Amino acid sequence: MERTARLGIGPMVAVVVILGLLSAAAVVAVLNALGVWKDSDEAKVNIVLGQYLRQIGEENYDRACGYLADSLKAELGGDCAATLRQRYAGLQSLNSSTRDHLENVDARTVTVNGSTATVADADIRFEITDTRRGEKTGRNETHTSYENAPDLTFGTGFTLTKTGEDWKITGI
Repeated sequence: MERTARLGIGPMVAVVVILGLLSAAAVVAVLNALGVWKDSDEAKVNIVLGQYLRQIGEENYDRACGYLADSLKAELGGDCAATLRQRYAGLQSLNSSTRDHLENVDARTVTVNGSTATVADADIRFEITDTRRGEKTGRNETHTSYENAPDLTFGTGFTLTKTGEDWKITGI
C-alpha cells in the first residue's frame, strides 16, 4: 500500500487496475483459443483461391501453378502453365471483363473437413466496387455489389489440401 500511495493512487484504484489487466489478458486468451485473432483455415483457403484466380485473370499461368499441389500439377501433365492456358483460353465466360473482376473474388462458403477444403463454383463471387456521383448529395459515393463468378472448374468446384500451414489446390 505504501508503494501505491507514493504513485498517487489509492489501494482500491490499484486493485481495479490489476483486475482490469487480468480481465483483458483473459479475454485475449479466450479470443486466441477460439481462433478469432488467428487466420482461420477458411480464411486461408479463401486467400489461396483468390490469389490463384487473380493469376488466372492476369493470364499469369506460371504463377497460378504455384498455388497447385504437386499431385495436381502431375495430373495436368509436364507443362502446368501451358495446360492452364489451354484450359482457360477456351472458356467464353472468361472474357476481359470477367478477367478484370477475378482480382476481387470471395468464396461465400468454404467447407473445411480436417486437412481438406472444398469450395463450390456457385459460392465464388466477384466484389464489384463502383464510384459514382450521388444523385441527392452530388458527392462521389462508393457502391459495392457482388456477382457470381462463372464456372471455372467445369462443375467440380475447388478442392484444397493443407500441408503443414499451407493450403494448395488439389482439384479443379
